[in-house]
Amino acid sequence: MSKKLKIRKAKSEDLSTLRKIDPEISALEKDILKYYLKKRGIFIVQNRRNHQIEGFLLSQVLNWVNNKRRIVWIEHIYINPKKKNGEAAQALLDYLKDYYRHLDPNVKYVFGNMNPGDKELIKISNGLQSISYFGKL
Repeated sequence: MSKKLKIRKAKSEDLSTLRKIDPEISALEKDILKYYLKKRGIFIVQNRRNHQIEGFLLSQVLNWVNNKRRIVWIEHIYINPKKKNGEAAQALLDYLKDYYRHLDPNVKYVFGNMNPGDKELIKISNGLQSISYFGKL
């Protein structure tokens, strides 16, 4: 991970900021975000120097998806459009894999919705062919 970036779990005081910077998140009810904060994972990537949020993701562990057991599902990912060089997104995915690998050794895969036309997301997912599978942990 870049020395310029820091990744951390979100805190309750972050939720209003996340709702301001991402229109998709602002449409969610506050209770849904609080649920993710308490029971799932909201991870934030920010600039170490100025503490600006460069992106975040919402994730959860599911028991079964596409014939795979115990997977991490990326529910939503946001990267600041000015920072779409892949660095912030890759840092989030790497952190996510390490976090869940240590939390639950039975979690083996990372999945998420991927737009097949999103070249940036395909690049950070290591060019895997499936449009929904990111890889093994």
